Amino acid sequence: MDNDYPWTSERWKGIKRNYIWKDVERIRGTLPITWTLAQVGAARLWQMLNGSIPVRALGAMTGLQASQMVKAGLKAIYVSGWQTAADANSARETYPDVSVYPVDSVPLLVDRINRALRKDDLIQKSEGKSDIDFFVPLMADAESGWGGKTNPFELMKHMIEAGAAGVHFEDQLGSEKKCGHMGGKVLVPTSQFISALLDARLAADVMGVQTVIVGRTDAEAATLMTSEIDDRDKLWILGANDADGKEMTYSEALELGLTSKWTAKGVTGSWTPLRTPEGYFRIRCGLKAAAARAIAYAPYCDMLWMETKTADLDEAREFAELVHKEHPGKLLMYNCSPSFPWTKDFAKKHGLDPTNQRDRQVLEGLFESFQDELYKMGYKFVFVTLAGYHALTYSMFKLARGYRNRAMAAFVELQDEELALEKSDGFTAVRHQREVGTGYYDEVAKINSGGQSSTLAMEGSTEERFHGHEAKEKPPVAPDPSGSPVVEGQS
Repeated sequence: MDNDYPWTSERWKGIKRNYIWKDVERIRGTLPITWTLAQVGAARLWQMLNGSIPVRALGAMTGLQASQMVKAGLKAIYVSGWQTAADANSARETYPDVSVYPVDSVPLLVDRINRALRKDDLIQKSEGKSDIDFFVPLMADAESGWGGKTNPFELMKHMIEAGAAGVHFEDQLGSEKKCGHMGGKVLVPTSQFISALLDARLAADVMGVQTVIVGRTDAEAATLMTSEIDDRDKLWILGANDADGKEMTYSEALELGLTSKWTAKGVTGSWTPLRTPEGYFRIRCGLKAAAARAIAYAPYCDMLWMETKTADLDEAREFAELVHKEHPGKLLMYNCSPSFPWTKDFAKKHGLDPTNQRDRQVLEGLFESFQDELYKMGYKFVFVTLAGYHALTYSMFKLARGYRNRAMAAFVELQDEELALEKSDGFTAVRHQREVGTGYYDEVAKINSGGQSSTLAMEGSTEERFHGHEAKEKPPVAPDPSGSPVVEGQS
């Protein structure tokens, strides 16, 4: 058997592994197990990423949020580590995004979302409909891999078991991990992160799933690095001129002739690298450093992501051009983060006044076209990480504030808006009993009882009144004297 079997298809063009197929077979079990949700999702996601429109996703932090996203027409869902830390982790705590939540939390949220979507599919099919395909791909956050050599391997396996279609890893140090829009980020060496990507790929190969693996770099804004072991990283390390204490990077010191080489024995010349009390190297990175690291990661992942500190098309274009110069056509993804003050930043950049109606229309046009412009550059997956958190907190605060001031008038206003949305756009959650599957379990009860059940939940439900059907009492079905099952509606 070919050592590269089954990696000879176009799907694996440009992808490198440091192992052969026989290695995969050796560490597989004897009983083949099919991970259907992950397999189908990964194949669908790959097809979508190579399609003619951007894949747009919002971050979901509950199963019901994910259901509404799909019913509203989105074709993919993002599962955020930040949102998991905040309100969806297995410790049942509220945490910041610093990787203190239990490692099983994101796989559990992926599983929860997939269970919600499966239930939606069951409800729809039991009603004789097939309007919506609920099995959309999920892109999940694996943070920095949660540990050493084999941790990314195990985490990837759990992601696949939960049904993730894509998984992203980032090049931060796990023990010091921060949200990409916080300070104090510590990078690991380029070679160490490549090892993590290879661990993840090996896990996917062992599981038999073509998971879309994403390599994310935080180098654009990071200020620290654990080690100088990888020569590719030395260029960005900060040091000081021994003579006057002026700070400069190693690459700048080389240009000025202050040093000639940096070996395992140390640095020659009059430039000394700067370190923190924890022993980390100080670095001055930026876009070019992020691009250099992304280029190094490209052969070991399917898609690249540079975390940015602002939403800027010029910056996005420069990064894409640098990457595509070395790896033409490499897939990219972009975080349209709620950590950015979008209106303020865009108004400043384009010289617009958001309080002016005409300028506001221009701004809305810029926001509407932003992801389409990214797509032209090669950013195929565009998403809002914390959409679920912001939608949940804003809508509940707004309702609670109104309820405090106007009592039931505030809730009735929400309900009327739900009913209007049901009529105009097919919003279904206003019928909350049906939404969670009450009718589906009525069907189960009917089948189990041969149609004789007198305790069906939806018959007589107040929910019928929402649509002009007053609840009517039904007489109980009398047993057949012969002892044969009686099915309602038969005579």
